[in-house]
Amino acid sequence: MKDIEEEYLTFVVRHYKAHKYDPNKAFKKFKKITGSNNNIKHKTLRIISVAASIAIIIGVLIVYNYYEKTKNLIVVASAGQCKTVKLEDGSKIILSPYSSFTYNIVEMEKGDRSVKLIGKAFFSIHHDEKHPFSVDGKVGKVKILGTVFQVDEQNKNTSTVYVVSGKVYFSGLNSNKGVLLTKGMKATLTGNKRKPLIVSSGNINQTAWATGVFKFNNTPINEALGDISEYYHVNIIASDTTKCISGEFEATNMNDVVDLLESTLGIKIQINK
Repeated sequence: MKDIEEEYLTFVVRHYKAHKYDPNKAFKKFKKITGSNNNIKHKTLRIISVAASIAIIIGVLIVYNYYEKTKNLIVVASAGQCKTVKLEDGSKIILSPYSSFTYNIVEMEKGDRSVKLIGKAFFSIHHDEKHPFSVDGKVGKVKILGTVFQVDEQNKNTSTVYVVSGKVYFSGLNSNKGVLLTKGMKATLTGNKRKPLIVSSGNINQTAWATGVFKFNNTPINEALGDISEYYHVNIIASDTTKCISGEFEATNMNDVVDLLESTLGIKIQINK
């Protein structure tokens, strides 16, 4: 604290100019504006002048403090499409459209691996046991060492976390009561809850927007088509719902995905836009 005070004092002294904040001039102007008469005691005016000078110095300190806190902030935002960013430690973050995250580049280089997220993002975090990584949203907070996961706060007052690999600790932004999530687990937290609600079986295809890949493991065709429909924002129906599908499919062109499923399973698929 003492070092901070000395730093502020040095800043004020460095930028102070003689007679720039002259109390006597300020009082004369004050009397002229207010029409004060000579009955106001000089001592009272002196007190007011000192207070005014202190207020000016405090204002300078506030502005300086704000500048110091924000000058090293990096803001990364996506527009109408996904955006991939690689951090200094090798971690990768993929932002969903109209999302953003902020971090302090100097603190990140020192080992304080933390970001503030608005919206939705997919994280692939470099493992560093001595320097945990954390994500602060508007609702929830996630702490990890090194893993792959997704944080979604696109729905108002709700935070959802899905873990692809590794493990994370998920809690409310201002709460220590959280849950430990491992591979394949999902949890949701609403603003009025003290602890996230666990959904043990998350769906890997909810990350297809970031990975560009659909993954199926003996998945019923209706369930698979549900994932694909959600991704492309259409309604896809199969002629035979008894089939199951396994494998990985690139989430590129919708018609190519449908053609591949039809030829692989020997079925007809209808697309309703």
